[in-house]
Amino acid sequence: IMATLVITNGTVNTGDYVVVDGLASKIKKLEDFSGAMIKTATFSSPVQVLGWTEAPTVGARFVVFTDKKAADKMAEIEKANIKATGALKQLDQTPTEAGAIEVPVIIKADVLGTLEAVERELSKLNTSRAVIKVISRGVGPISENDIKLAAGSRTQTETTNPPLVLGFNVKLD
Repeated sequence: IMATLVITNGTVNTGDYVVVDGLASKIKKLEDFSGAMIKTATFSSPVQVLGWTEAPTVGARFVVFTDKKAADKMAEIEKANIKATGALKQLDQTPTEAGAIEVPVIIKADVLGTLEAVERELSKLNTSRAVIKVISRGVGPISENDIKLAAGSRTQTETTNPPLVLGFNVKLD
């Protein structure tokens, strides 16, 4: 998985470990703003980093370590903080009020930033009469599995509303 970072302080090297959202990942490849491979990037540089085990949250702060043990220790501390404060929202967080219509949605987008923006805007549409429930979200094309999930969700939920599959700048797989 590749993500773009903006370095605000210090230096990032290929082979370093980056920690964000409680995840530690080794930097396998760095690219500058023009797409050229580089080995080192300094402050005020936007770089693309390859090596993530999961896509980081857009806008999240990151810390870089040269030592894997230190990176893992920091990741564990961040996970504990996230768990204690409940900072990362769950997909099923929106409570359904009695009598409210539940609208199940599957969201697919071309990039993580678009996905998060769409989720944020959809959450603004919740009212006392209708609640949008995101049952799945992801980056990439709309696949047959997404359609099967939508079809299967209808039989598993008590709602009579069929799930909507929303795609933004994506193709059908």
